[in-house]
Amino acid sequence: MEEDKILPIFTRRIYPEVDPLPHRQLIERMRTAILGDDPVDPRMAVIVSLADAANILRHLFDRKDRKDARKRIKNITSGNVEGQAAQEAITAMRAAIATPAVMPAIIAAT
Repeated sequence: MEEDKILPIFTRRIYPEVDPLPHRQLIERMRTAILGDDPVDPRMAVIVSLADAANILRHLFDRKDRKDARKRIKNITSGNVEGQAAQEAITAMRAAIATPAVMPAIIAAT
């Protein structure tokens, strides 16, 4: 465990990976599923949908692959009921988090 400071106020604990192999394998499986033409199994579709909804897939591709990846990601997420449900869940969670932050501003403006 390591400790790091964010600004001079906040302290955070960092837990380094013991074995980075599963993380690398998952990234490679997602890249293969997204850049390939083979059908994607439902479990990988859910993983891709969650990663897409969390905006972390953009870090997996360079600029030249992003356009093709974007089309394939859309095909994977729209053709899978589980993937759509995962994206809707994350969208609802973001709305629930944003609402308390926005409400005071709306009340103050009225």
